[in-house]
Amino acid sequence: MARWTADQLLAIQSEGNLIVSAAAGAGKTAVLTERIVSRIRAGAPVESLLVLTFTRAAAAEMKGRISNRLNQLADEAETPEEMRYLRRQARNVDGAFISTIHAFCARVLRRHYHAVNLPARAKTADEMESAALIETLRDELLTTLANENDADYTALLATLGSEQAAWDAILSVYRFTRSQPEPKSWLSEAASNYEDEAALAGILEDAVGFCKSELSLMLETLVRERDALSPDCANAISVLDDELSRYRAMLLCRRYGQYRDALNAMEYGRLVFPRAVAEEDKAGAKAARDAGKELIKEQKKRFVRAEADEIAVLRKSGTVVRALCKLEQRFETAFFEAKRAKNLMDYDDLEHFTLEALHHQEIANEYREKFTWIAVDEYQDSNRVQ
Repeated sequence: MARWTADQLLAIQSEGNLIVSAAAGAGKTAVLTERIVSRIRAGAPVESLLVLTFTRAAAAEMKGRISNRLNQLADEAETPEEMRYLRRQARNVDGAFISTIHAFCARVLRRHYHAVNLPARAKTADEMESAALIETLRDELLTTLANENDADYTALLATLGSEQAAWDAILSVYRFTRSQPEPKSWLSEAASNYEDEAALAGILEDAVGFCKSELSLMLETLVRERDALSPDCANAISVLDDELSRYRAMLLCRRYGQYRDALNAMEYGRLVFPRAVAEEDKAGAKAARDAGKELIKEQKKRFVRAEADEIAVLRKSGTVVRALCKLEQRFETAFFEAKRAKNLMDYDDLEHFTLEALHHQEIANEYREKFTWIAVDEYQDSNRVQ
């Protein structure tokens, strides 16, 4: 029997919602397998569990682990009834809902395609099919836009400088919005933000928040290396403490202008170590400090303009953003129609059509009643639609 650590046992036995975060090789898959098996042993049939993995290989491995563990427990069962139950569950693992999220979506849509007006024989395009179709649509769309002398396309070309850059922008926006539950609504709201002064200020505050997150991560390393220095390095520690105080004051800034002023006011003392301190004993602190200085240098490049000037630039860029959003919508419509003409769906479609199907209350209830427990492997790689 596996020897579990206290934290692993806690993850296996805890009830309710749970997120497990651990480094690679820490045994997350083994823990998840045991957690699933423990639910089955407690009386939840494997058919009542939904287990989602990131890859097909991971799903196959998970099925094998669960089946093997159930058969092992069946060999150790104390009663014939328990043995038969565990054997039956092991046999049922292969048909259980243990798969990638896209395989789960395909399974839902095969049953409920009519609810989202999908052709009964629609098939999932592979990446090469999708890429070929997108390339064809690219040529058709850009040629049409040029022939029409489309104002939005002209504005985008004037800003980005080339046909390829304009296309890359359109495709990037399309791919990003597909990770949103309501792509069109999200895009419309994003474009309208450039007409709202409060929203523009919010964009700058978000930029400050992102920079502060970077700063916090850097500070963790710097503090750790500072604390590792010998008391003999009193002068170096004093210099680092002064810089840490300045960094921490920056974390208190909320507005763009405040953070910009703090960046520009950041100063560094001279870091001096006693001659007796070996190079390896001070290397960590020096490297962490240099990383901080480099981060501040890079962040200054993002805060070149004063707040009022940055707001003005954002407001002006709204024209281009709105043009980009309109062009993305033209591509999205053309891509949808081209796929529908060929009875194709891509992986994004699988997710969105399944979400649409689950908005039907009777379908949602079917799966709500079917599954008593849900587990997601590699949860950090999921998006908002998933």
